[in-house]
Amino acid sequence: ILSDTAVIDFTGAVPTYTGVSGDSFVLNTLQRNTTYYVYIRTNCGEDLVTDWSTAVSATTAPLPSGLDEMQIGTGTLTSSYHYPFSAYFHNSYTQQVYSKSEINHESGSITNISFNYFWTTATTRFVTVYMANVAEGASVSSGWSNSGLTEVYSGKATAFSSTDGWCTLPLDNAFEYTGGDIVVAVYMQYNS
Repeated sequence: ILSDTAVIDFTGAVPTYTGVSGDSFVLNTLQRNTTYYVYIRTNCGEDLVTDWSTAVSATTAPLPSGLDEMQIGTGTLTSSYHYPFSAYFHNSYTQQVYSKSEINHESGSITNISFNYFWTTATTRFVTVYMANVAEGASVSSGWSNSGLTEVYSGKATAFSSTDGWCTLPLDNAFEYTGGDIVVAVYMQYNS
């Protein structure tokens, strides 16, 4: 169980992640400057599980001094469309354009991007993220094309199960925003 509050009563507790094997697991959807509590148990098969462990706690680092963190939008929009990726489709390609007025910064380095996740089942997918600076009001292609885009992330994207939450992707290469609008393109590939 991953929680930002200490768990006292495990009655009805549902594991945040299942099917984990090995001696390490990466939690890449954590918020900055937040204390998390992790509890584990072993599934021995045939409905036999150990008791939950005592908590291991850790606090994530705050945003370094002098850097800005910004959010575009309220993070509350839900729709039948699955942007930028979902568990519903096996493969998808989406593009989002963020306007200069939404960004409200002249320039800077982007080192992480986050999407507010809304779905009822856990999802982990292999994604490749591309970004590009474009002129204000520019249109984007209506089909698959990464021409003129810079690959900034390639790897697994994991979002919480059964709850809303932010899916944060630490970029492999910082993206230099130069002003104007930004295109963020996400190619999701489902490998079963």
